[in-house]
Amino acid sequence: MTFKSTISVSLLLLFGTALNAQNANKAYAISGKKNNPSQWSDIRAIDLETGKSSLIFESGINNFKIQNVESKQSSENIPQINPTEKGVAACALDVKHQRLYFSPMNMSQICYIDLSKTEPSFVVVKSDVIANANLSKQEDQISRMVIAADGNGYALNNNGDHFIKFTLGKNPKVEDLGKLVDDNNNKEISIHSICTSWGGDIVADANGKLVLITANHYVFSINPVNRVATLLGNIKNLPIKYTTNGAVVNAQGELVVCSANAMDGLYTVNLKDFTAKKIESSEPAFTASDLANGKFLNEKAKSNTISVTGIDDKYLSIGLYPNPTLGDFNLSFDGNEKGAYVITITDLLGKTIFSKKIEVENTLQVEKIQLPQGIAKGIYIVSAVNTTTKKSYTEELIVQ
Repeated sequence: MTFKSTISVSLLLLFGTALNAQNANKAYAISGKKNNPSQWSDIRAIDLETGKSSLIFESGINNFKIQNVESKQSSENIPQINPTEKGVAACALDVKHQRLYFSPMNMSQICYIDLSKTEPSFVVVKSDVIANANLSKQEDQISRMVIAADGNGYALNNNGDHFIKFTLGKNPKVEDLGKLVDDNNNKEISIHSICTSWGGDIVADANGKLVLITANHYVFSINPVNRVATLLGNIKNLPIKYTTNGAVVNAQGELVVCSANAMDGLYTVNLKDFTAKKIESSEPAFTASDLANGKFLNEKAKSNTISVTGIDDKYLSIGLYPNPTLGDFNLSFDGNEKGAYVITITDLLGKTIFSKKIEVENTLQVEKIQLPQGIAKGIYIVSAVNTTTKKSYTEELIVQ
């Protein structure tokens, strides 16, 4: 290879790295219109690092196509009703199929726009998502949505009484899983309270849990299996009148939030202490009722665990309790092989805060883990690896 070709390859690699970094910070927003910031009906592509944005769909301006999966109707015989015209408060990005799912306000539907098409093309997946919904009442509005690590979409109405699961394939299935359940430790801050817990957005983590950020800055962890919602904290340092309506995870693994009514740009949120920091930008600010991308919380931590252990499908079955915890917790090795294990605890950015090598001498062994003194409240990742078989275990731990 010549010196000139070496330089060319190097430049291509540098360009590819920069492009990947840029794409990793790409997200989509349901934004207010220029002449009416409270009409959240436009769709934008945004750069989470710079705040730069471009319109993908401008409601009332762009032509569009629409079809209905249930009725199998297309644009030719469907009245041309713009699905975003009445506003949208919830959206989620399906990276695999390049679809931005959303739920129009006052319609109890799940729809998506096909991002792979040059002309805006909408699909109505399901109508009457919430049975017998009273669309004149705010509590029945679907205001939170996400695509989770399990490959399914999840949506939630304002008062938390309808937790919706939907599939993304050719024959979509939509299921109302029922009412979210308050963790006993939530006390007076209920997941159903209009004062604290309506509105906002949901992000997913790489281990299967969901994290809800409410409009009034409260943060809950949601277990989609048992529907238990656990209060984690309250975001601080946001401007007055800044409601947290949209949330995504950026390329650095940080939580990024936006507001539907405050023209004050984007903020990152530190999930260790729940403090917010403004993302400085010279770009014009806009309001946004929701954000969506394909990044997960804990993604970096999980990928680090896999790359270190060199495993793909070899997993351990270990019990972790209590979870949430106020301090120490236990790991039960019931049924696992004897031998040496390395236990590691990392924060959401992948930083190791605890590591210990233990010997499992019997299959019923329970190991008590003492967390470092002064550890901040928040979400952490616990992993265990058998040093001989390379089998591993990973679980999310909530410290209260």
